[in-house]
Amino acid sequence: MTHPPTDPQQLQAEIHATRLHFLQTELDVGNTMLDTARASHDDDVRARRWGRAREAHDEVARQLAKGDALGLSDAERARIGDDLARLRERLDDGA
Repeated sequence: MTHPPTDPQQLQAEIHATRLHFLQTELDVGNTMLDTARASHDDDVRARRWGRAREAHDEVARQLAKGDALGLSDAERARIGDDLARLRERLDDGA
């Protein structure tokens, strides 16, 4: 069992890494759900997966809307923003 860090800087770094990992995971889930929705022959399954992709998109968008409070660097924010835009395009295009 690992113990949480007691050094505030280390704790802040771990929170930052976890936040970034969460955002990227949500984007990955959204894209995977779109891929599997496209491959599905069941309309209900397709709709559920499409809905999950939208949820992932919306969560990342909500987090990015926090701006500087989110604590991402400009490069990280740009990368997540670009990936979010690609997911949005796929949702809009029906892919």
